Amino acid sequence: MTTHRDVTALAVALLAAYLGQAAVQLEVPWLVALQADDVYKVASGAVLVVYLALQWTFARHRRELHKLLGALAPAVLYAHASKFAYGYLTWLLAVYLGVIGVGLLHQPVIARRAKTLFTWWFVTHLALAVLLAILVGYHVLIALAYE
Repeated sequence: MTTHRDVTALAVALLAAYLGQAAVQLEVPWLVALQADDVYKVASGAVLVVYLALQWTFARHRRELHKLLGALAPAVLYAHASKFAYGYLTWLLAVYLGVIGVGLLHQPVIARRAKTLFTWWFVTHLALAVLLAILVGYHVLIALAYE
């Protein structure tokens, strides 16, 4: 059985790995080649959209599963896009990583037992998640229109 600490450690490790590989511009040649393929782009993008939809579905009634899947967010993103992009995709990435970062603050916020702090945390996490959904929708429209 996984504990909260296990899930948090996994999330932090995957987030650090994603950011670290970007910082040193580490590339996995076979993954970069795969990500250049149009069929793979659409398939991995569809998996990412399904993943995000599941996160929305599990957020209310299956919180432990929401947290576990949230810990895997950097890996799901890495499978779709291992390199940082530019333009609006930079904002999409920043918001995606922001949702993860704010999500990681859940337990420390809960531990403080401060209702106002929790409210601010929740509103921030939810607002970023909504913004992410909007940016993902925009990205899907742009990607499909120009491919």
